[in-house]
Amino acid sequence: MNEDLLFGLKLTLVGNIVVFSALTLIYWIMTGFKAVEERIQKSAKHKKEVKEPAETPASAEPTAEPQLQPELVAAISAAIAVVVDKKFQILEKASYETNTSKSQCKI
Repeated sequence: MNEDLLFGLKLTLVGNIVVFSALTLIYWIMTGFKAVEERIQKSAKHKKEVKEPAETPASAEPTAEPQLQPELVAAISAAIAVVVDKKFQILEKASYETNTSKSQCKI
């Protein structure tokens, strides 16, 4: 019985060493990715500071409300129907200016 207990303890020790070594390796890899991401963001921020865009004229602002194409509405509706897997009907088109919670869809 002592041999079995000794074997179990050795196996437990080796297993714990393997698991914690793998977790430590993953931690260092994640820390490396984070450092690389921060460097990329700093360099991108530096490039933005160097290249400040000129002010846009007031006439360049969009004044018209964007319109949805019927084909796009049909494609979105079909995708919703596939995901929900139920029949539904669009009762009212929500405008961009109103709250989207006012639009009613019967599902």
